[in-house]
Amino acid sequence: MSELNRIILGAREKLFRRRKTDENAISLPLSLSTDSRILVVLPETAPGNEVAQILQIADEYLNGFPVQFAMRADQAGHLPGDRLSLYYSDDTISLSGRLNSSLTADLASHSYQLAIDLNEDFRLLPALLCLTSRAPVRASFVKPRAPLYFNLLIRTNGEGFEEKTRKMFEQILALSAKSTVMA
Repeated sequence: MSELNRIILGAREKLFRRRKTDENAISLPLSLSTDSRILVVLPETAPGNEVAQILQIADEYLNGFPVQFAMRADQAGHLPGDRLSLYYSDDTISLSGRLNSSLTADLASHSYQLAIDLNEDFRLLPALLCLTSRAPVRASFVKPRAPLYFNLLIRTNGEGFEEKTRKMFEQILALSAKSTVMA
């Protein structure tokens, strides 16, 4: 990413720091049903074998929920063709810091109940995808700037990525009225 793009994204991020004061707090238990649509943003830096692990873990924990995966366009080969998917790239965001209209329209066409960002480090595009999804619950790992975009932060310490991903899904589903966590 060029230096100019970094400056523009940084300036746009400052605009997003003002959270809406009327944003609803999360009410517990989370109202997840088998009709609840879930957006899972895959890590931007995940190699193919890690993507396969994430898909297996998601199938374990989110079985029965309609799940849509979002990933960088250059990772598209790692996702089986029968999966609902959403692709993005650096061109997805305009110089003014807005997501392109086709991606925004695609996100708006679904009523997501939950958006999950699996990036361990803060990444602006995945954060914007989750925020733009308008999901009432937007979950992420605890990381800098995450509170600006997410309303459910999951703290995991010292585990490998697979274990962190499992703990995230377990903790989210533990907050739902219908826990489908597998042992």
